[in-house]
Amino acid sequence: MSETLKVDKRFCGPPSSANGGYIAGLLSTHLVPSDDEAVEVTLKAPIPFDVNLDIHEINGEVELRHVDLTVATARVVEFDLRAPTAPVDAAVLARSEISPLLVPATNHPAANCFVCGPAREVDDGMRLFPQRVSGTSNYQVSWTVSEHGDEFIWAALDCPSSLGMYLAEDPFFGPIVLGRITGQVRGVPLVGDVCDVVSWREGVDGRKMFGAAALFAADGECLAVARSTWIRVPQIS
Repeated sequence: MSETLKVDKRFCGPPSSANGGYIAGLLSTHLVPSDDEAVEVTLKAPIPFDVNLDIHEINGEVELRHVDLTVATARVVEFDLRAPTAPVDAAVLARSEISPLLVPATNHPAANCFVCGPAREVDDGMRLFPQRVSGTSNYQVSWTVSEHGDEFIWAALDCPSSLGMYLAEDPFFGPIVLGRITGQVRGVPLVGDVCDVVSWREGVDGRKMFGAAALFAADGECLAVARSTWIRVPQIS
């Protein structure tokens, strides 16, 4: 089975390619994991805009191709990630340090990113700028859902999971790109719902940083979790 996908440049991550979490969310809808499984999406090449991308389902796995190049794959895997903490009160978070994505000295590598780009307008991008939770190594950001779909949940779990790169006690400064994201969606919020994304770092191995994120509903229910692999690169194009 195959179908065609075309990505609008509005959904960029790096300037010239699509946001990885958004793409992962689109691919995830082609697979049906059980309660103790998740969808693992591996990004193999930059994903271009406004061209036909072919989705192929082969032996239970999904491939996204641009002409003859496989740019992403998705499969079902076992999964045991649990969110380590619930969100803190917004008033407490407001007293913590400003998001590093909004500090000029950090030189945001993708200022127009659909998810975390400060150059995006309020009604155009998600504008998720996580702040560090005081006294912890976690980050948190509030998200008012404006568009419905798994792809926006995955996008919300994508960029925030990279904030561990800014931990001053053990920095992992970029630019970095998403290499893999493994997610499990348990519930889909409605447009207008106010959720919180909590993210944390799980480790570093050479050029790779491992992060994770969880999406919480206003009542504290965990709606989704994801683990991500970020790769340091010379530059983002």
